[in-house]
Amino acid sequence: MPGSSLSSRTVLVTGASTGVGVETARRLTGRGATVLMHGRTAEEARAAADMLVATKGVDAERLCTYGADFARLDEIEFLAHKVMAEHPDLNVLVNNAAMAAPERHTVTDDGNEIALQVNFLAPYLLTCLLAPALAGGPGGRVVDVSSSPHGTAPIQWADPHRARRYSRLAAHARSRLTLTVFAADPRVTAVSVHPGASPAQGARHVVRLCDPAVEIVDGAHYDGDARDDLDDLGSLSSLGERVALARAATEDRTTGRPTGLGTQGDVRDRDTGRRTT
Repeated sequence: MPGSSLSSRTVLVTGASTGVGVETARRLTGRGATVLMHGRTAEEARAAADMLVATKGVDAERLCTYGADFARLDEIEFLAHKVMAEHPDLNVLVNNAAMAAPERHTVTDDGNEIALQVNFLAPYLLTCLLAPALAGGPGGRVVDVSSSPHGTAPIQWADPHRARRYSRLAAHARSRLTLTVFAADPRVTAVSVHPGASPAQGARHVVRLCDPAVEIVDGAHYDGDARDDLDDLGSLSSLGERVALARAATEDRTTGRPTGLGTQGDVRDRDTGRRTT
């Protein structure tokens, strides 16, 4: 069933230079949206946009490109401020940028395990900084592109950056779990989605979730592998299960009190994403 026109929508897609991201950008422009394509560098984003124009018939006027390395939080701040200045009418943020955890434990210049920062902390910060635009108009929403392994590794609050017991598979799964749980954040309407087996399938699901005419369950997680067509957007997780998951992932295991990402001395402000102590 063809979707409704998105001609009045402006969508920022992170990680839009390859895979699900670039295919999502192509499909969104086909529905009439203005798409802000993010790449790790401005050159990567521009090359992806040029490819869409040259080989896919995409209207260049519907594309804008931005570069920011998610391993540097200062670049995320610059990206957010630039987007807010140039596109204050932003309607949708697709948090798609991600990386596989490296073989060896790697810490960014910001002091975070790199997969946790790229896959969660940077999208978290970007979402918080863009929240005024996303929450300012009707139909604003965030689509967090997660993955099916997110449920295989709990968050170790005593060692969130896995400095003591590093496993690349566990680090990746943990970073995806935190992003999935983040969709239950109350400041903006948000969902998470496991896109499925292919970029085409994943982009189809992501674009559908971007459509304001499609009713979604705020905070829900959708699985693109669970059915061939998400026309009914059936969530695999009931609301009660989502609340339980969010509570389990955000409470200290010993005290039961909510806690931030990080040990004492590395607590991040919920609004800015920066360390507060």
